[in-house]
Amino acid sequence: MHLVRVLTIVMLLCSAALVVGQEGNRKPPASSGKPIKNWVHIKHNAKDELIAKIQGSEATYQGNDLYLLVEPHATLYRPKDGGMDMPAEIEIRSLRGTYNSKSTLLKMTGAVLVTGSGGEELRTEELNIDCAGKKTFTALPFTLIKPGLSVKGTGLDSDSALRISKIRSDPVVEIGPEMMAEMRDGSEKGAGRMVVSSAGPMETIETDRARRLERMVFTREANALYTPADGGAPSRIAADQLVLDMERSGTKAQIGALEANGNVVVRQSAVAVGGEEIVARGSRLHWNRRTGQGTLLGA
Repeated sequence: MHLVRVLTIVMLLCSAALVVGQEGNRKPPASSGKPIKNWVHIKHNAKDELIAKIQGSEATYQGNDLYLLVEPHATLYRPKDGGMDMPAEIEIRSLRGTYNSKSTLLKMTGAVLVTGSGGEELRTEELNIDCAGKKTFTALPFTLIKPGLSVKGTGLDSDSALRISKIRSDPVVEIGPEMMAEMRDGSEKGAGRMVVSSAGPMETIETDRARRLERMVFTREANALYTPADGGAPSRIAADQLVLDMERSGTKAQIGALEANGNVVVRQSAVAVGGEEIVARGSRLHWNRRTGQGTLLGA
């Protein structure tokens, strides 16, 4: 009888240890609706590479592989060598959440904050994370801050490194001087800011994977406002579509060119032109950041 009791106690202690520290791809522990304190689940891929660590100050099993989480904290890793010491891609915190251990879908709600390894910061009220598929998405308004770039909109689709694939509606992208600097004689000159927006979606298209070049495409009632750093006259561009080509100078992303298509209207403030606004119309505009020159066609 005493031996049976001792074995029972040992089994219970081992079970409790598994509750707070999950290793590999073992299924997280279930309970009969009772909260589990300091819950942790570690997820590896088929190659036994670490991809995610999901934690909660409290977790309650709901059945069908679903857990309710309190104060969830998730870390997504770059699959490499299967070690815990690899750099994290993003960390996500929120007030509440749910996690499906089978589909690896993590849903974070309430004051969601995402921080990226490259200095990115995303804030929203709800975010879905596909831990295995390395995707994040939300249908709600969001704000994403990157070095030299501020992005707002409603509805976001991105990867686990917060590289945007689509903003579903009302995108507003503010580009700072460090991404607008003009290149003349091999040196960067000071530049102003550009704000680009549209009523329709904005999609990001990868144009060169090796060089990590991207193209941002704004559709439907697209607008761009450029304000020079030297106090010069601001310029406004309106079109059916605006396209921003991104390029890299070393490790830094910059705007390479801007293209406007369909019902293009360019306005230059009256401040610098003797009190009378300049308005030009055409079907297509191409502006090059390096030269600072633009060409309007179909005027």
